[in-house]
Amino acid sequence: MKTTEEFIKDIFTARRAAAGGKTLGSSPPQRLVLSFAVIILLGTLLLLLPWSVPKDQSITWVDALFTATSAVCVTGLIVRDTATAFTPFGQGVILLLFKVGGLGYMILATSAAVLLGRKMGVNERATIKQALNLDTTEGMGRFVRNVIFVSLGAELLGAIVITFSFLGDHTFGRAAALGVFHAVSGFNNAGFCLFSDNLMGEGGNPVVITTILFLAVLGGLGFFVFHEFIYILRGKRKKISVHTKIVLITTLALSVLGAIGLYFTAEMNWGQAFFLSSVARTAGFNIQDTSALAFRSQTLLIPLMFIGASPGGTGGGIKTTTFAIVIMAIWATLRGKNEVTAFHRRINAETIFKALMIFVVMSISLIGLTLTLELLENRSIGQVLFEMASAIGTVGLSLGDGGNLSLSALFSTPGKLLVVITMFIGRLGPLTLGLAAAFQSQHPQVKYPEGRVSIG
Repeated sequence: MKTTEEFIKDIFTARRAAAGGKTLGSSPPQRLVLSFAVIILLGTLLLLLPWSVPKDQSITWVDALFTATSAVCVTGLIVRDTATAFTPFGQGVILLLFKVGGLGYMILATSAAVLLGRKMGVNERATIKQALNLDTTEGMGRFVRNVIFVSLGAELLGAIVITFSFLGDHTFGRAAALGVFHAVSGFNNAGFCLFSDNLMGEGGNPVVITTILFLAVLGGLGFFVFHEFIYILRGKRKKISVHTKIVLITTLALSVLGAIGLYFTAEMNWGQAFFLSSVARTAGFNIQDTSALAFRSQTLLIPLMFIGASPGGTGGGIKTTTFAIVIMAIWATLRGKNEVTAFHRRINAETIFKALMIFVVMSISLIGLTLTLELLENRSIGQVLFEMASAIGTVGLSLGDGGNLSLSALFSTPGKLLVVITMFIGRLGPLTLGLAAAFQSQHPQVKYPEGRVSIG
């Protein structure tokens, strides 16, 4: 069996086995974009149905599109109160959208070359066989079932715990609905909540908060990590891979350092600081009013939202491994080293280049989109930057509209559409950039004479 590093590398370098004419949606990046766009469109249409909103309310197409995009991209920014502006049918549609968005992302990230095709032909079967190192393509079914088993298992356990925690204040049916919705929202890092004040009031049950935090962190680790630990538990592997070590250490470091920073810059205890530090990279649930935090605390949350979760998980951002590799590359350069190493293993140049590319492109995108939105809405650059960092990191934290909605609720139609585009870029950007780079690297490369350029 391949190591996790080889497994991930094969996934991101897999390509079509046969040559042929290129058509729209013929490459994995194109299929990813088209599939998510179609899901968002269908979700928008469902939310526009009269059964999705109360009889005394209506919803505009831009708010329906915004909500569907936020759900599919598992962001959690809201321009309509999920608890009161949608019927149980509408809330069910939202749940289905962030379930498909979260679970679909994990599956697509590991089998993007074939799962989105109309039919798995000979070439696609050959591609998936190579990517997963299987004797037959039947192994792909087992792999996908493992993803579904882990996600559904975690959500089921979370739903049971949350349901019982709400039984004292709600009927069993209502408690079960709350349990299922928040467990799925938590594991998929969606940030949607069936309480108008999120988890700051009635939903702020300590058991509920702890369960959602656990689910959010678990979903943000990525299936590659689950894949490895499953085989370790089965005795098929003995050592933890470099990828998993980087994910676990970076995740813990960011959560702890973020909690320390929040503890000393905001009036909150250690538990609140750790919760906010952790969900700021993934889910975006609120246990405190973000707008009431000091400016330095809000500023601290921006890089956490930008970094996000880990590859193959349900969270967004540039990913913990991308951030870690960029930091390691900088550190190696400062020390005069020609190679980047981690845990006595060398990180190949292609991986470093992809990490730097994703970091730079996403940074430029965030700056450009923020400046554009600031011009459109004429609002404080700090508020706009926070909202856009949350959107591109698919987090869902917001400085708010002064009520229970995100700041985006105050934006004009062009402003809301720009946030929609930002959420879409944030969800698919790092993945499609990585896949596109992998596919481009398959083409023959021309080696030119060296040209020297002075730096610094």
